[in-house]
Amino acid sequence: MNILNIFSSPRIYFSQLKEKPVWLLPLIIVLACALFSTFIASRYIRFGEIAERMRERGMPEEQIERVKTFYESPKAIIISLISVLFTTTIFLFVLSLLLNLALPLFGSEGVFLKTFSLVVNTGLISALGNIIRAILILFKKSPFVSTNLSLILPQSLRKTFLFSLFSQLDIFLIWQFALIGFGLSLIYEMKGKRGYYLSFGLYLLWIIFVALIFRRPTVGR
Repeated sequence: MNILNIFSSPRIYFSQLKEKPVWLLPLIIVLACALFSTFIASRYIRFGEIAERMRERGMPEEQIERVKTFYESPKAIIISLISVLFTTTIFLFVLSLLLNLALPLFGSEGVFLKTFSLVVNTGLISALGNIIRAILILFKKSPFVSTNLSLILPQSLRKTFLFSLFSQLDIFLIWQFALIGFGLSLIYEMKGKRGYYLSFGLYLLWIIFVALIFRRPTVGR
């Protein structure tokens, strides 16, 4: 199975997954790209920029000093890389589980291995995003790069819920969830656009949740 087909011929790729679910090699690639992007970003972290963002969120100076001490220790990068491995794997697993549990609501009986295989393979889109972000970091020499729709908003809206919401609308995640919807429709022979309704329904709930949790405080609050 040629993994490049997920970019050029997703119908062929998902038809093959339907017959033979595979996930190990794509998972290794997804995790490796996530580690690569995190490592590159860590090389350009300047704590002054991080401290400024923490102050914007209203964090006390004592907490900022503790974070600074951690960032200056050798174990910081190790913990960051381990965290990326853990959170990426958990995200893929939980997303697969939620999709599989929701499939009966859309008239299909889910098979977790097939759903997990689909989610992990579409993760190759996010892997591409991580590579591109790593390249942008190298060019800008700053870890603060983004590929989300907040780029189209003025900086005057930076502390608003709208900005937080648009920050979760990553171009590569949108692409990934579109492929998940297409893959669900093909693998489980779902009628109409049910696969897209399911995938983007979960994505919408996720971005609203994250935007609310990580919303920056407004001026004067």
